[in-house]
Amino acid sequence: SQTGLDTEVIQFLEKDARCLTFFAKLKDFIAGVLCDFDQSDRSYMTIAIGCTGGQHRSVYLTEKLHRDLITQFPAAQIRHRDLREAGS
Repeated sequence: SQTGLDTEVIQFLEKDARCLTFFAKLKDFIAGVLCDFDQSDRSYMTIAIGCTGGQHRSVYLTEKLHRDLITQFPAAQIRHRDLREAGS
């Protein structure tokens, strides 16, 4: 079964205007939240992104966010809960 890590799924989602618009808004929001977090005394923050099955859109969005924001927020880590449960 394919996931948001597979080229075919990525290409499909990158052609979806609604998905790209959602990503742009999500990225701006998350970047703002992380900037505020950097100024706080907290040691960690959990941000969860979900979708119906946890295999396609949420995985794609999480990976893309991580790639786009890792330079600005190098301590950021990702974990795909449902991929691990699915044995991926």
